[in-house]
Amino acid sequence: MDEPERSFNIFSLTGDTECVIKLQGDIDLRALPRLRGALRYAISSKPGRLIVDLTDASSVDVEGLAVLAAAYDRAKSVGTPLLLQAPNAATVELLEESGFDLLLPVIPDRLSEQRLPHPSLGAHPRRPFPSR
Repeated sequence: MDEPERSFNIFSLTGDTECVIKLQGDIDLRALPRLRGALRYAISSKPGRLIVDLTDASSVDVEGLAVLAAAYDRAKSVGTPLLLQAPNAATVELLEESGFDLLLPVIPDRLSEQRLPHPSLGAHPRRPFPSR
């Protein structure tokens, strides 16, 4: 039996000081070219902050996290902090297992983000790599 087609959507909202990229669906190998393109386009406009909203992302695989990590580095090189917003529990676990949580700042939601120190100042917590 054929596997049902999974959907993936990207929505972008650009304001005066920030850009929000909202991802919906499965962030897997098929979604990566579109995700890379959207992130590159957003970073090229050098927003004051780039938020990748994962509220409606049903799953993220390790390749998706690698694309987000590369985007984080690109954004940082142009002075734009990149934050991941509201990843689900499975994505948080994968961030920790892969070590990407050491690189990618996570905010639970926009209200929480307003109370946190700015991540570009190195304020997001660091944890040691898991020993395996």
